Amino acid sequence: MVNPRGLSVTLTNANTSYSLLTLLQTADAGFTDLPNEGSARCQIVTLQADLNAGGARFYIGNSGLTGAIMGSELVAGQAISIGFYSGLNPILLSSIYVRSDTAGVRMNVWVVIL
Repeated sequence: MVNPRGLSVTLTNANTSYSLLTLLQTADAGFTDLPNEGSARCQIVTLQADLNAGGARFYIGNSGLTGAIMGSELVAGQAISIGFYSGLNPILLSSIYVRSDTAGVRMNVWVVIL
């Protein structure tokens, strides 16, 4: 697999939480799980709300993500990087969830896989 990996994913439905790992695998069948509890581990993941998203709001969090409970909120063009800088606690892509209040918007993702 190419590393680092850049992909764009589509959040098809509004107000629906999506597993980031599932979205990445849907966007590219070559984005495969690594043998780590069924989850791809990464060192850094950067999420960017697509520049053409208009007034859409994007929410990033864990499996409890809602429009009111989140770790971060982005609007068009904004980005956030989540990373770890020691070998102890890598990021599990299956534990990151994203959603938007608008249907059919895209999110751009950069991932550095371990």
